[in-house]
Order: sequence, then structure tokens, then C-alpha cells
Amino acid sequence: YYSLRRQRERWAHGNMQIILKDLYSIITNPKFNWQQKWSFFAQLTAWLHPNFIPFLLLIASLGMLIFKNNQEDAMIATYSLLSLAVFILMKAVYFSLFLAKQNNFSITNLLQTLASHFGLTVTMSTAWIAALLKQPLFFNRTNKDPEEKTPRYLPRELILATILFLEAIAVYSSSSVPSAKITT
Repeated sequence: YYSLRRQRERWAHGNMQIILKDLYSIITNPKFNWQQKWSFFAQLTAWLHPNFIPFLLLIASLGMLIFKNNQEDAMIATYSLLSLAVFILMKAVYFSLFLAKQNNFSITNLLQTLASHFGLTVTMSTAWIAALLKQPLFFNRTNKDPEEKTPRYLPRELILATILFLEAIAVYSSSSVPSAKITT
């Protein structure tokens, strides 16, 4: 996982650096036809990963609920959680169709694909932003030796999951959170 994470971070960061440096010259280059230009653009933006946005919205809405603790914020948190669930369901359907097309569909493959995809969300969502902000990416080669130990660290994904879990516990264990009433 560590090697895959570092590889995807390099890809997302590197492609954004190329976009910032060379996209204009590629698009305006008369030697390339429009299909070639579109292919360059599609490849360079393949790793721009906005999946982190629904998670940020959920964190923000749960945070508002913890600090304000009113019915409107409870509704925002509920809708944010619902939209995140729909988002994950849509991804599951998309990956199911892709795996079925490859004649490789199974529940295990689907769950592994979703875990890999969402497990890399923070890395791939922030790497291109770091490149936009001109933050350097320190070189970290991919481990090719199975005997070589991978670094031990606390990944950003685990920190995010812990924050979400603690916020959810705080929100839903609070007895002062008003229940949403449906009026007719």
C-alpha cells in the first residue's frame, strides 16, 4: 500500500506540474491535431482526483453540528452523510460495470477495488493541489525489494478516518442533538 500510495502521489503531482508548465504549448502546437491534444489533456488530468470533496463536506457539517448543535446543522450533517453514501454507491455501480466488462466481477474484487480507490482518496486529492501551490514533492522511490522494510508512519488516510469516526461518535452520542421532525 505504501508503494502504491507514493506512486499515485508522484503521478498526480507530476501531471499537474506538466499541466502548469507545458499545457499551453501543447494545446497551441500546430504539429498536434485536436485528437492528440485531447489525448494529452485527458492523460494529464487522469489523476486529478476530486473525491476528497464529499469527505470534506461531511467533516465540515459534522463539525458544525458538534459546535452549534442545532436542528439545521443536524439536517446538513444528515444530508451530507446521505450524499456521501450515494456517492459511494455510484462508485460501486461504476466499478461493478467496469469489472463485469473485464469478466472479473466478484463481490471480493468489488470491495478490494473500492477500498483501494477510496484508500487513496486523500493522497490523490491533495497531490495535485500541492503541485498547484508549487510545493515540492520529495523523492521517494517505489520499494522493489520484498525484503526491504517499508517506512512506518501514520498515513493521512488513517488520521482522516479517525477524525470522522470521533466526530460521528460525538454527534450521535450527544443527547442534545434534536431529531429531525417531518412536518406535513
